[in-house]
Amino acid sequence: MQQPWWKQNNIMVPICLGFYALVFLACSWFSIGTYGGGDSWMHYLFARFAFKHPENFLDQWGKPIFTLLASPWAQFGFGGVKLFNIICALSTGYLSFLIARQHVPKLAWLSLVFVFSIPVYFVSVFSGLTEILFALFLISGIYLYQNFRERWACLIISFLPFIRSEGFLIIPVFALMALYYKQYKAIGLLFLGTVVFSIIGLLVYSNLKWVFSTNPYLLAVNVYGKGSLLQFVRGNEDIAGAPQVLLVLLAIVIFIRAYYAQLKARSLGSDRMLNIRMVLIFGSFSVYFIAHSIFWRLGIFGSLGLLRVMAGIGPVIALSAFFAFHWMMDLEIAQKVWVKTLGFLLLVAVFLIPIKQNRREIPYKLSDFEQAQYKSCQWIKENNLQNNFFYFFDPFVAHILNLDRFDPSKTSSIFYVNNSISFRKDALIIWDSQFCPIEGNLPKHWLDENENFILLHEEHNNRNFGIRGDTLQIRIYKIQNDIELKNMK
Repeated sequence: MQQPWWKQNNIMVPICLGFYALVFLACSWFSIGTYGGGDSWMHYLFARFAFKHPENFLDQWGKPIFTLLASPWAQFGFGGVKLFNIICALSTGYLSFLIARQHVPKLAWLSLVFVFSIPVYFVSVFSGLTEILFALFLISGIYLYQNFRERWACLIISFLPFIRSEGFLIIPVFALMALYYKQYKAIGLLFLGTVVFSIIGLLVYSNLKWVFSTNPYLLAVNVYGKGSLLQFVRGNEDIAGAPQVLLVLLAIVIFIRAYYAQLKARSLGSDRMLNIRMVLIFGSFSVYFIAHSIFWRLGIFGSLGLLRVMAGIGPVIALSAFFAFHWMMDLEIAQKVWVKTLGFLLLVAVFLIPIKQNRREIPYKLSDFEQAQYKSCQWIKENNLQNNFFYFFDPFVAHILNLDRFDPSKTSSIFYVNNSISFRKDALIIWDSQFCPIEGNLPKHWLDENENFILLHEEHNNRNFGIRGDTLQIRIYKIQNDIELKNMK
Protein backbone atom coordinates (compact mmCIF):
# COMPACT_ATOMS: atom_id res chain seq x y z
CA MET A 1 0.00 0.00 0.00
CA GLN A 2 1.45 3.34 -1.05
CA GLN A 3 2.00 5.87 1.70
CA PRO A 4 0.20 9.23 1.58
CA TRP A 5 2.21 11.96 -0.16
CA TRP A 6 3.05 13.77 3.08
CA LYS A 7 4.90 10.69 4.32
CA GLN A 8 7.04 10.33 1.19
CA ASN A 9 10.52 11.83 1.47
CA ASN A 10 10.97 12.16 -2.30
CA ILE A 11 7.95 14.46 -2.44
CA MET A 12 8.30 16.39 0.81
CA VAL A 13 12.02 17.17 0.63
CA PRO A 14 11.78 19.29 -2.56
CA ILE A 15 8.63 20.95 -1.20
CA CYS A 16 10.38 21.83 2.08
CA LEU A 17 13.54 23.07 0.40
CA GLY A 18 11.50 25.13 -2.06
CA PHE A 19 9.38 26.60 0.73
CA TYR A 20 12.36 27.61 2.86
CA ALA A 21 14.23 28.93 -0.17
CA LEU A 22 11.33 31.30 -0.82
CA VAL A 23 11.16 32.27 2.86
CA PHE A 24 14.89 33.00 3.05
CA LEU A 25 14.88 34.93 -0.22
CA ALA A 26 11.85 37.00 0.84
CA CYS A 27 13.33 37.77 4.26
CA SER A 28 16.62 38.68 2.62
CA TRP A 29 15.00 40.89 -0.02
CA PHE A 30 12.89 42.88 2.43
CA SER A 31 15.62 43.19 5.08
CA ILE A 32 17.53 46.46 4.93
CA GLY A 33 19.55 45.55 8.01
CA THR A 34 21.31 42.35 8.94
CA TYR A 35 21.62 40.02 11.87
CA GLY A 36 25.06 40.20 13.46
CA GLY A 37 25.48 43.95 13.00
CA GLY A 38 29.07 45.10 12.55
CA ASP A 39 30.50 41.59 12.22
CA SER A 40 28.11 40.79 9.39
CA TRP A 41 29.04 43.95 7.48
CA MET A 42 32.75 43.41 8.13
CA HIS A 43 32.82 39.85 6.79
CA TYR A 44 31.11 41.15 3.67
CA LEU A 45 33.71 43.90 3.26
CA PHE A 46 36.58 41.43 3.62
CA ALA A 47 35.06 39.31 0.84
CA ARG A 48 34.10 42.22 -1.40
CA PHE A 49 37.58 43.77 -1.49
CA ALA A 50 39.56 40.52 -1.38
CA PHE A 51 40.46 40.60 -5.09
CA LYS A 52 41.71 44.18 -4.76
CA HIS A 53 43.52 43.41 -1.51
CA PRO A 54 44.64 39.75 -1.68
CA GLU A 55 45.88 39.90 1.91
CA ASN A 56 42.19 39.70 2.89
CA PHE A 57 42.21 36.05 1.84
CA LEU A 58 44.59 35.34 4.72
CA ASP A 59 43.06 37.57 7.37
CA GLN A 60 42.26 35.38 10.35
CA TRP A 61 39.50 37.62 11.66
CA GLY A 62 37.85 37.66 8.26
CA LYS A 63 38.36 33.85 8.05
CA PRO A 64 40.27 32.66 4.96
CA ILE A 65 37.89 29.91 3.78
CA PHE A 66 34.79 32.08 4.19
CA THR A 67 36.46 34.99 2.39
CA LEU A 68 37.63 32.71 -0.42
CA LEU A 69 34.21 31.15 -1.04
CA ALA A 70 32.12 34.27 -0.44
CA SER A 71 34.29 36.72 -2.42
CA PRO A 72 32.78 36.00 -5.88
CA TRP A 73 29.29 36.53 -4.45
CA ALA A 74 30.33 39.71 -2.63
CA GLN A 75 31.11 41.39 -5.95
CA PHE A 76 27.32 41.67 -6.39
CA GLY A 77 26.97 43.56 -3.13
CA PHE A 78 25.79 42.54 0.30
CA GLY A 79 22.82 40.77 -1.28
CA GLY A 80 25.27 38.44 -3.02
CA VAL A 81 26.75 37.35 0.31
CA LYS A 82 23.28 36.77 1.72
CA LEU A 83 22.45 34.63 -1.33
CA PHE A 84 25.67 32.66 -0.72
CA ASN A 85 24.57 31.97 2.86
CA ILE A 86 21.10 30.95 1.71
CA ILE A 87 22.60 28.39 -0.69
CA CYS A 88 24.84 27.11 2.11
CA ALA A 89 21.84 26.79 4.44
CA LEU A 90 19.74 24.88 1.91
CA SER A 91 22.69 22.57 1.22
CA THR A 92 23.10 22.03 4.96
CA GLY A 93 19.41 21.19 5.27
CA TYR A 94 19.59 18.63 2.48
CA LEU A 95 22.69 16.96 3.92
CA SER A 96 20.99 16.89 7.33
CA PHE A 97 18.08 15.07 5.73
CA LEU A 98 20.46 12.54 4.14
CA ILE A 99 22.04 11.93 7.54
CA ALA A 100 18.66 11.59 9.25
CA ARG A 101 17.30 9.24 6.57
CA GLN A 102 19.95 6.64 7.31
CA HIS A 103 19.01 6.66 10.98
CA VAL A 104 15.27 7.19 10.60
CA PRO A 105 13.93 6.38 7.10
CA LYS A 106 10.30 7.14 7.94
CA LEU A 107 9.38 10.84 7.80
CA ALA A 108 13.06 11.82 7.56
CA TRP A 109 12.01 14.97 5.69
CA LEU A 110 10.89 16.41 9.02
CA SER A 111 14.57 16.86 9.88
CA LEU A 112 14.52 19.83 7.47
CA VAL A 113 11.81 21.49 9.55
CA PHE A 114 13.84 20.94 12.71
CA VAL A 115 17.03 22.39 11.16
CA PHE A 116 15.41 25.50 9.73
CA SER A 117 13.37 26.04 12.88
CA ILE A 118 16.39 26.69 15.08
CA PRO A 119 15.73 30.43 15.74
CA VAL A 120 19.36 31.57 15.89
CA TYR A 121 20.21 29.57 12.76
CA PHE A 122 17.16 30.79 10.87
CA VAL A 123 17.89 34.47 11.43
CA SER A 124 21.61 34.03 10.67
CA VAL A 125 20.91 32.73 7.17
CA PHE A 126 20.25 36.13 5.59
CA SER A 127 23.39 37.78 6.94
CA GLY A 128 27.10 37.98 6.18
CA LEU A 129 28.06 35.83 9.18
CA THR A 130 30.39 32.83 9.00
CA GLU A 131 28.28 30.51 11.16
CA ILE A 132 26.22 29.25 8.21
CA LEU A 133 29.26 28.08 6.23
CA PHE A 134 30.71 26.58 9.42
CA ALA A 135 27.53 24.53 9.87
CA LEU A 136 27.69 23.35 6.25
CA PHE A 137 31.27 22.07 6.65
CA LEU A 138 30.39 20.40 9.96
CA ILE A 139 27.33 18.64 8.54
CA SER A 140 29.33 17.68 5.42
CA GLY A 141 31.96 16.06 7.63
CA ILE A 142 29.32 14.10 9.57
CA TYR A 143 27.61 12.98 6.34
CA LEU A 144 30.86 11.80 4.77
CA TYR A 145 31.95 9.98 7.91
CA GLN A 146 28.59 8.29 8.22
CA ASN A 147 28.92 7.06 4.64
CA PHE A 148 32.34 5.47 5.25
CA ARG A 149 34.28 8.29 3.61
CA GLU A 150 36.18 8.94 6.80
CA ARG A 151 39.26 10.43 5.16
CA TRP A 152 37.23 12.94 3.13
CA ALA A 153 35.26 13.79 6.28
CA CYS A 154 38.41 14.52 8.27
CA LEU A 155 39.87 16.53 5.38
CA ILE A 156 36.76 18.75 5.31
CA ILE A 157 36.80 19.16 9.10
CA SER A 158 40.49 20.12 9.03
CA PHE A 159 39.52 23.41 7.34
CA LEU A 160 36.79 24.28 9.87
CA PRO A 161 39.12 26.50 11.98
CA PHE A 162 39.55 28.74 8.96
CA ILE A 163 35.82 29.39 8.79
CA ARG A 164 35.47 29.87 12.54
CA SER A 165 38.16 29.30 15.15
CA GLU A 166 35.81 26.96 17.04
CA GLY A 167 36.76 24.41 14.38
CA PHE A 168 39.73 23.59 16.60
CA LEU A 169 37.18 22.33 19.15
CA ILE A 170 35.50 20.02 16.63
CA ILE A 171 38.71 18.38 15.39
CA PRO A 172 39.21 16.35 18.62
CA VAL A 173 35.63 15.05 18.35
CA PHE A 174 36.34 13.54 14.93
CA ALA A 175 39.78 12.40 16.11
CA LEU A 176 38.14 10.49 18.97
CA MET A 177 35.76 8.76 16.56
CA ALA A 178 38.54 7.88 14.11
CA LEU A 179 40.77 6.66 16.95
CA TYR A 180 38.05 4.32 18.21
CA TYR A 181 37.81 2.73 14.76
CA LYS A 182 41.63 2.77 14.33
CA GLN A 183 41.46 4.99 11.25
CA TYR A 184 44.86 6.53 11.81
CA LYS A 185 45.28 7.97 8.31
CA ALA A 186 41.99 9.83 8.76
CA ILE A 187 43.30 11.28 12.02
CA GLY A 188 46.33 12.61 10.18
CA LEU A 189 44.11 14.37 7.67
CA LEU A 190 42.48 16.34 10.49
CA PHE A 191 45.66 18.44 10.62
CA LEU A 192 45.85 19.06 6.87
CA GLY A 193 44.07 22.45 6.96
CA THR A 194 46.41 23.77 9.64
CA VAL A 195 49.46 22.42 7.80
CA VAL A 196 48.36 24.02 4.51
CA PHE A 197 47.79 27.44 6.06
CA SER A 198 50.99 27.18 8.09
CA ILE A 199 52.94 26.63 4.88
CA ILE A 200 51.12 29.56 3.27
CA GLY A 201 52.07 31.64 6.31
CA LEU A 202 55.70 30.59 5.87
CA LEU A 203 55.69 31.53 2.19
CA VAL A 204 53.82 34.81 2.54
CA TYR A 205 54.83 36.05 6.00
CA SER A 206 57.98 33.97 6.69
CA ASN A 207 56.15 32.72 9.76
CA LEU A 208 55.47 29.00 10.08
CA LYS A 209 53.50 29.63 13.31
CA TRP A 210 51.29 32.17 11.56
CA VAL A 211 48.07 30.23 12.21
CA PHE A 212 48.46 30.62 15.97
CA SER A 213 50.70 33.66 16.37
CA THR A 214 48.24 35.91 14.49
CA ASN A 215 44.97 34.36 15.64
CA PRO A 216 42.91 37.37 16.86
CA TYR A 217 41.11 35.32 19.51
CA LEU A 218 44.26 33.88 21.04
CA LEU A 219 45.69 37.41 21.16
CA ALA A 220 42.44 39.13 22.17
CA VAL A 221 42.57 41.55 25.07
CA ASN A 222 39.59 41.21 27.40
CA VAL A 223 37.62 44.38 26.55
CA TYR A 224 34.13 42.87 26.85
CA GLY A 225 34.30 41.59 30.40
CA LYS A 226 32.83 38.26 31.40
CA GLY A 227 29.51 36.84 32.50
CA SER A 228 27.51 33.90 33.73
CA LEU A 229 28.46 30.32 32.98
CA LEU A 230 24.75 29.83 32.23
CA GLN A 231 24.61 32.56 29.56
CA PHE A 232 23.75 30.16 26.76
CA VAL A 233 21.53 27.97 28.92
CA ARG A 234 19.44 31.02 29.79
CA GLY A 235 19.36 32.00 26.15
CA ASN A 236 17.98 28.61 25.10
CA GLU A 237 14.72 30.09 23.83
CA ASP A 238 16.51 32.33 21.34
CA ILE A 239 19.03 29.63 20.42
CA ALA A 240 16.83 26.59 19.84
CA GLY A 241 13.37 27.24 21.28
CA ALA A 242 11.69 25.37 24.13
CA PRO A 243 10.32 22.44 22.05
CA GLN A 244 13.71 21.50 20.62
CA VAL A 245 15.47 22.10 23.93
CA LEU A 246 13.14 19.62 25.63
CA LEU A 247 13.71 17.12 22.82
CA VAL A 248 17.50 17.49 23.13
CA LEU A 249 17.20 16.74 26.86
CA LEU A 250 15.17 13.67 25.94
CA ALA A 251 17.87 12.72 23.41
CA ILE A 252 20.45 12.73 26.20
CA VAL A 253 18.34 10.27 28.18
CA ILE A 254 17.90 8.08 25.08
CA PHE A 255 21.65 8.07 24.38
CA ILE A 256 22.50 7.12 27.96
CA ARG A 257 19.85 4.40 27.93
CA ALA A 258 21.16 2.97 24.65
CA TYR A 259 24.76 2.89 25.84
CA TYR A 260 23.71 1.33 29.14
CA ALA A 261 21.90 -1.42 27.22
CA GLN A 262 25.08 -2.05 25.22
CA LEU A 263 27.13 -2.11 28.40
CA LYS A 264 24.86 -4.77 29.88
CA ALA A 265 25.14 -6.77 26.67
CA ARG A 266 28.93 -6.31 26.71
CA SER A 267 28.80 -4.69 23.28
CA LEU A 268 29.55 -1.10 24.24
CA GLY A 269 30.33 1.01 21.19
CA SER A 270 29.36 -1.68 18.71
CA ASP A 271 26.51 0.30 17.15
CA ARG A 272 28.23 2.57 14.61
CA MET A 273 25.14 4.66 13.88
CA LEU A 274 24.58 5.22 17.59
CA ASN A 275 28.21 6.33 17.92
CA ILE A 276 27.70 8.83 15.10
CA ARG A 277 24.59 10.21 16.79
CA MET A 278 26.27 10.39 20.17
CA VAL A 279 29.84 11.40 19.31
CA LEU A 280 29.76 13.30 16.02
CA ILE A 281 26.33 14.91 16.24
CA PHE A 282 25.63 15.38 19.94
CA GLY A 283 29.34 15.48 20.82
CA SER A 284 30.04 18.37 18.44
CA PHE A 285 27.14 20.30 19.93
CA SER A 286 28.22 19.61 23.53
CA VAL A 287 31.89 20.53 23.08
CA TYR A 288 31.03 23.75 21.24
CA PHE A 289 28.32 24.76 23.73
CA ILE A 290 30.35 24.02 26.85
CA ALA A 291 33.47 25.72 25.49
CA HIS A 292 31.63 28.95 24.69
CA SER A 293 30.03 28.92 28.14
CA ILE A 294 33.48 28.67 29.71
CA PHE A 295 34.96 31.33 27.42
CA TRP A 296 32.30 33.83 28.45
CA ARG A 297 32.54 32.93 32.13
CA LEU A 298 36.31 33.51 32.10
CA GLY A 299 36.19 36.40 29.63
CA ILE A 300 38.75 34.84 27.29
CA PHE A 301 39.28 34.47 23.53
CA GLY A 302 37.40 37.70 22.81
CA SER A 303 34.09 36.23 23.96
CA LEU A 304 31.18 38.63 24.21
CA GLY A 305 28.64 35.99 25.21
CA LEU A 306 26.73 36.46 21.94
CA LEU A 307 23.97 33.89 21.44
CA ARG A 308 24.41 34.04 17.67
CA VAL A 309 27.60 31.97 17.79
CA MET A 310 25.35 28.97 18.44
CA ALA A 311 24.07 29.19 14.86
CA GLY A 312 27.22 27.29 13.89
CA ILE A 313 25.88 24.17 15.62
CA GLY A 314 22.20 24.80 14.90
CA PRO A 315 21.82 21.79 12.55
CA VAL A 316 23.41 19.30 14.98
CA ILE A 317 21.14 20.57 17.76
CA ALA A 318 18.20 20.05 15.40
CA LEU A 319 19.28 16.53 14.43
CA SER A 320 19.53 15.51 18.09
CA ALA A 321 16.05 16.91 18.69
CA PHE A 322 14.68 15.17 15.59
CA PHE A 323 16.03 11.78 16.67
CA ALA A 324 14.35 12.21 20.06
CA PHE A 325 11.07 13.22 18.41
CA HIS A 326 11.11 10.17 16.16
CA TRP A 327 11.91 7.87 19.09
CA MET A 328 9.00 9.34 21.04
CA MET A 329 6.56 8.97 18.16
CA ASP A 330 7.74 5.41 17.48
CA LEU A 331 6.67 4.16 20.90
CA GLU A 332 3.72 1.82 21.07
CA ILE A 333 1.63 4.36 22.96
CA ALA A 334 2.20 6.83 20.13
CA GLN A 335 -0.30 4.92 18.03
CA LYS A 336 -3.10 6.39 20.11
CA VAL A 337 -4.92 9.33 18.54
CA TRP A 338 -4.32 11.70 21.43
CA VAL A 339 -0.56 11.04 21.34
CA LYS A 340 -0.45 11.60 17.58
CA THR A 341 -2.31 14.87 18.13
CA LEU A 342 0.23 15.97 20.73
CA GLY A 343 3.03 15.02 18.35
CA PHE A 344 1.48 17.12 15.61
CA LEU A 345 1.09 20.09 17.97
CA LEU A 346 4.73 19.72 19.00
CA LEU A 347 5.74 19.87 15.34
CA VAL A 348 3.66 22.99 14.85
CA ALA A 349 5.36 24.55 17.88
CA VAL A 350 8.79 23.68 16.46
CA PHE A 351 7.83 25.25 13.13
CA LEU A 352 6.51 28.46 14.72
CA ILE A 353 9.33 29.06 17.20
CA PRO A 354 11.64 30.97 14.81
CA ILE A 355 8.71 33.20 13.85
CA LYS A 356 7.86 33.83 17.51
CA GLN A 357 11.46 34.55 18.55
CA ASN A 358 12.31 36.71 15.55
CA ARG A 359 8.96 38.35 14.87
CA ARG A 360 10.30 41.82 15.69
CA GLU A 361 13.42 41.46 13.54
CA ILE A 362 12.12 39.84 10.35
CA PRO A 363 12.35 41.45 7.85
CA TYR A 364 15.53 42.70 9.51
CA LYS A 365 15.55 46.45 10.08
CA LEU A 366 18.42 48.79 10.79
CA SER A 367 19.17 48.95 14.49
CA ASP A 368 18.90 52.27 16.32
CA PHE A 369 22.67 52.55 16.09
CA GLU A 370 22.70 51.80 12.34
CA GLN A 371 19.90 54.31 11.75
CA ALA A 372 21.95 57.01 13.49
CA GLN A 373 25.02 55.99 11.52
CA TYR A 374 23.04 56.06 8.29
CA LYS A 375 21.83 59.62 9.03
CA SER A 376 25.40 60.70 9.73
CA CYS A 377 26.60 59.25 6.43
CA GLN A 378 23.73 60.95 4.61
CA TRP A 379 24.78 64.26 6.18
CA ILE A 380 28.29 63.66 4.81
CA LYS A 381 26.89 63.04 1.33
CA GLU A 382 24.59 66.06 1.47
CA ASN A 383 27.57 68.27 2.34
CA ASN A 384 29.78 66.72 -0.37
CA LEU A 385 32.33 65.49 2.16
CA GLN A 386 32.51 61.87 0.97
CA ASN A 387 35.84 62.43 -0.82
CA ASN A 388 37.67 63.24 2.42
CA PHE A 389 40.02 60.90 4.22
CA PHE A 390 38.06 59.12 6.98
CA TYR A 391 38.87 57.66 10.37
CA PHE A 392 36.16 55.35 11.68
CA PHE A 393 35.57 51.94 13.23
CA ASP A 394 32.04 50.88 12.33
CA PRO A 395 32.14 48.84 9.07
CA PHE A 396 28.60 49.99 8.28
CA VAL A 397 30.12 53.38 7.44
CA ALA A 398 32.22 51.82 4.68
CA HIS A 399 29.12 50.12 3.27
CA ILE A 400 26.98 53.29 3.23
CA LEU A 401 29.70 55.60 1.90
CA ASN A 402 31.00 52.92 -0.49
CA LEU A 403 34.50 53.19 0.96
CA ASP A 404 37.33 50.73 0.56
CA ARG A 405 38.09 50.15 4.21
CA PHE A 406 41.37 48.43 3.32
CA ASP A 407 42.81 51.29 1.24
CA PRO A 408 45.19 53.23 3.52
CA SER A 409 45.11 56.19 1.16
CA LYS A 410 41.39 56.72 1.81
CA THR A 411 40.52 55.39 5.27
CA SER A 412 41.98 54.29 8.56
CA SER A 413 40.49 52.47 11.52
CA ILE A 414 40.32 54.09 14.94
CA PHE A 415 42.69 52.13 17.16
CA TYR A 416 44.43 53.63 20.18
CA VAL A 417 47.16 51.00 20.58
CA ASN A 418 50.58 51.12 22.20
CA ASN A 419 49.47 54.38 23.88
CA SER A 420 49.31 56.23 20.58
CA ILE A 421 47.09 57.16 17.65
CA SER A 422 47.84 59.62 14.83
CA PHE A 423 45.44 61.78 12.78
CA ARG A 424 46.13 63.73 9.61
CA LYS A 425 45.06 67.30 8.87
CA ASP A 426 41.67 67.98 7.20
CA ALA A 427 40.50 64.37 7.57
CA LEU A 428 37.15 63.49 9.15
CA ILE A 429 36.59 61.31 12.19
CA ILE A 430 33.32 59.40 12.51
CA TRP A 431 33.28 58.58 16.20
CA ASP A 432 30.60 56.25 17.55
CA SER A 433 29.71 55.22 21.07
CA GLN A 434 29.39 51.52 20.23
CA PHE A 435 32.83 50.62 18.87
CA CYS A 436 35.25 53.50 19.42
CA PRO A 437 35.42 53.57 23.25
CA ILE A 438 35.75 49.77 23.56
CA GLU A 439 37.39 48.10 20.56
CA GLY A 440 39.03 51.36 19.41
CA ASN A 441 39.98 52.38 22.96
CA LEU A 442 39.24 56.02 22.11
CA PRO A 443 36.84 57.78 24.52
CA LYS A 444 34.91 60.80 23.33
CA HIS A 445 36.36 63.28 25.83
CA TRP A 446 39.84 62.91 24.31
CA LEU A 447 38.48 64.50 21.15
CA ASP A 448 36.20 67.04 22.83
CA GLU A 449 38.98 68.36 25.04
CA ASN A 450 41.42 68.93 22.18
CA GLU A 451 41.06 72.07 20.05
CA ASN A 452 42.42 70.26 16.99
CA PHE A 453 39.12 68.37 16.65
CA ILE A 454 36.15 70.46 15.48
CA LEU A 455 32.72 68.93 15.94
CA LEU A 456 30.75 69.21 12.68
CA HIS A 457 27.71 67.02 13.24
CA GLU A 458 26.10 64.80 15.86
CA GLU A 459 23.40 62.13 15.98
CA HIS A 460 22.24 60.84 19.34
CA ASN A 461 19.40 59.63 21.50
CA ASN A 462 19.13 58.92 25.21
CA ARG A 463 18.34 55.23 24.84
CA ASN A 464 20.95 53.01 26.50
CA PHE A 465 22.44 50.26 24.39
CA GLY A 466 25.55 48.10 24.08
CA ILE A 467 27.38 46.04 26.66
CA ARG A 468 28.12 49.06 28.87
CA GLY A 469 24.71 50.69 28.63
CA ASP A 470 26.05 53.83 26.96
CA THR A 471 23.79 56.33 25.25
CA LEU A 472 23.85 56.24 21.47
CA GLN A 473 26.05 58.89 19.85
CA ILE A 474 27.59 59.44 16.43
CA ARG A 475 29.93 62.46 16.22
CA ILE A 476 31.71 63.76 13.13
CA TYR A 477 34.88 65.79 13.70
CA LYS A 478 37.18 67.64 11.34
CA ILE A 479 40.91 67.56 12.16
CA GLN A 480 42.56 70.97 12.14
CA ASN A 481 46.21 69.85 12.17
CA ASP A 482 48.29 66.71 12.04
CA ILE A 483 48.22 65.38 15.57
CA GLU A 484 49.24 62.38 17.62
CA LEU A 485 47.41 61.45 20.80
CA LYS A 486 49.98 59.78 23.01
CA ASN A 487 50.05 58.48 26.57
CA MET A 488 46.44 59.56 27.11
CA LYS A 489 44.63 58.60 30.31
